[in-house]
Amino acid sequence: NASQHDPQQHKDTFDLPSFARRCMNDEPLMKRLLERFASQLPAMRGELEVAVESGDLPQIRALAHKLKGASANLSALDLRKVAASLEESALAEDLDACRSCLPVLAAQSDRFTRLAPKLLQGRERVALPLNLGLRLDASQGDVPCVS
Repeated sequence: NASQHDPQQHKDTFDLPSFARRCMNDEPLMKRLLERFASQLPAMRGELEVAVESGDLPQIRALAHKLKGASANLSALDLRKVAASLEESALAEDLDACRSCLPVLAAQSDRFTRLAPKLLQGRERVALPLNLGLRLDASQGDVPCVS
């Protein structure tokens, strides 16, 4: 079913156009970042579960903050929202709220890791603006950012 892999339908799970722009349409980079995140996500979830189980609010906050940032960088919007809720709950010292976030975190991370590679594989290239404010340094072979 084509609509099953429609990026707009799943935008809150994975905003593929935003991620593609962030990566300048570099498909190998996009794939590497998704693979790395997918491989690290189970450990991050496990660490959060241990921190919640032990009631370690500073650790919950730190881990949730890290997951929130990583999710935002990958345009995993729903996952970012859950991580933000976990972080806010830890800051409010509400361990029950932290516990209630764990099943949602599990569901959203499973959904993201299942859906993102399929959307990436079937994507159409996203149009980028012609002038990105970047310059190519041919001697270094890289593209440094220009402020």
